[in-house]
Amino acid sequence: MNMVNQTTTQNPTTQNPTINNSKHFHNSNIHNSSFIIHNSRAGFTLIEVLVSMVLVAMITLVMALAFQLSIQAWERGEKEGENYQISVVLPSLLEKQLRFVKKSAVFGGQKGQIPLDFLGENGELDFFTIYSPQGTPRQGLVRVFYRFDEEKKILNVYESLISNRDNLDHDPPEEMEEVGLISKVSHFDLQFLSGKDVDKNMDASQFIITNSSFKEIWPKNSKSLPAFVRLTFALEGDKSPRRWLIKVGNTL
Repeated sequence: MNMVNQTTTQNPTTQNPTINNSKHFHNSNIHNSSFIIHNSRAGFTLIEVLVSMVLVAMITLVMALAFQLSIQAWERGEKEGENYQISVVLPSLLEKQLRFVKKSAVFGGQKGQIPLDFLGENGELDFFTIYSPQGTPRQGLVRVFYRFDEEKKILNVYESLISNRDNLDHDPPEEMEEVGLISKVSHFDLQFLSGKDVDKNMDASQFIITNSSFKEIWPKNSKSLPAFVRLTFALEGDKSPRRWLIKVGNTL
């Protein structure tokens, strides 16, 4: 019997499983590493995130500052508008009140004219008038009292309807009604000019008035009314005080 020497040819990978597993492990590492690199390129780096945060913060800050400036500009415009209205309304009201000022009055049951006081001193103005804005309950003879508190920068306006002789004895302003309060007043100065200190010119429509003719006080016991009242008025924030020359009644 002839013996045939057969040589079995084996697969190298089958013969050495260690080599096969090593190659598989190597291929798997390559695949995983490429996956990691691919994912890292799809995100953001820390520097990019920080830069983005800084840009967002700067934009937010700029927008906040712009909004704040717009609010301040609006408030400043509103304040200037209110100041302008006060600067127009107050002199106009005082001018109308002084135009219809009364030095005396007649009351029922009383004989003859009852004298009415006109007082101006130390930031206070007290007088009687028949002017009252339309729609207000005070129609007829009205007592008006202005008081300026220089320390508090407040101007108070009081009024009281005079319906009988007893109302004349009320002490201002405790027994009067407050009808106006203006705050942040920097100037409320009153000066008074007598008719004797006014020189009429040729056409009798203008008057030559010197500063030395004005008086700081118009006494309560004066027998006559002033011919003019000069008002100097300003609110805090105004560039300079404004002046008005207001004629009193029909003194001239």
